[in-house]
Amino acid sequence: MKRIIVITTVYRTGEKIYPLIPQLSRQYDVDVLNLYQMSQKSPWNNEIDPRQSFYQMCLENVCNVFHGPRYSKGDNNQCNEYPEYVSRLDKILTRNKYHLALMDNNVTIKGGCMSGIYRWFADQHIPVVACPHGNRDIKGYRVLDRIGRLYDYSFLFGTKEKKRLLSHRKKYKKYKNRLLCGGIPSNDNLSQYDRTNKYILVITNLTEKKYMGDRKMTPFTKKEFHRLGLLKLSDQYQRPIVIKVKNKLHQPSELHRSITSDQVRFVTECKDDNKLITDAACVISAPSTMAFKSIQAGIPTAILKKHGMTGNFSDFTGLVDCDYKSVHQTLKRQEQEGRPEKFIKKTLSGGWEFDSSGLYVSLLKDLLK
Repeated sequence: MKRIIVITTVYRTGEKIYPLIPQLSRQYDVDVLNLYQMSQKSPWNNEIDPRQSFYQMCLENVCNVFHGPRYSKGDNNQCNEYPEYVSRLDKILTRNKYHLALMDNNVTIKGGCMSGIYRWFADQHIPVVACPHGNRDIKGYRVLDRIGRLYDYSFLFGTKEKKRLLSHRKKYKKYKNRLLCGGIPSNDNLSQYDRTNKYILVITNLTEKKYMGDRKMTPFTKKEFHRLGLLKLSDQYQRPIVIKVKNKLHQPSELHRSITSDQVRFVTECKDDNKLITDAACVISAPSTMAFKSIQAGIPTAILKKHGMTGNFSDFTGLVDCDYKSVHQTLKRQEQEGRPEKFIKKTLSGGWEFDSSGLYVSLLKDLLK
């Protein structure tokens, strides 16, 4: 039986493909190498550590699990342990044992020696397949530049993204067949959930101005909360507001201290993102990868301009300004129109049928022939 190694890096990046592991283990021998944030040696700063359920899934489905060194942004040692660790891969993993490596990320990890990891596999002619980090603007998306340096192939969300990448970077058209369209496998299970309309869900990106750096985007603060008229929307829908704050280990959010209404509660981690989404009556979101879930599920979704990389949402009819009128109008219109078939089909391969997992497994099977 052929053997695959799955390399994990960051939970909120890799969770999109982790449900593939049990499926792959039914056809191949699977090992898992947990690096960076996904190593059990790395800290987690929240009461709910979603890695624990992932570790349990690995114990139940894979042959071997390996953990890299501790890695935490802000640690003085973050750049020191990984070069030495990568230099010892021959003693950690068995050479010529694997037929394919599947990595949950296609962007670099600072201080993570990802090029060294790639060279270890490349020297043995083992193809390395990366997966999308998240929703990104085409102009700054360097996936084509990294083919042959960090990985050999990369999954993308869909055909629209692939066409835009190849159009923007025409000199890389030779890599056309290295870009694989697979959607978001973790979203497939959305079809198994009932909608319950319990609350208005707000998904934020950055919430603190002090962490903005040179980013050209708007943080979600108390000011944006009031511009959106969220308390008014709460009264109209007769539903409370749930604000999902992104868990950034080195950039804690203080938003909950400035918004203290009884109609509002905050969540950082939850046990089931798909349930968090399908329990919502509507969603107001930064251009976050998580927002594809509500769009796929047919839940009215407003995507806020200037609150992150627009990327694949650029042609979504629910991309609106951050104000009450714009958001209210698009949510009402989407309630009448239902799931946006054209947008989903060209943006998320397999997304309309909730079968992105099937696409991933099929494309990986082709590479393993």
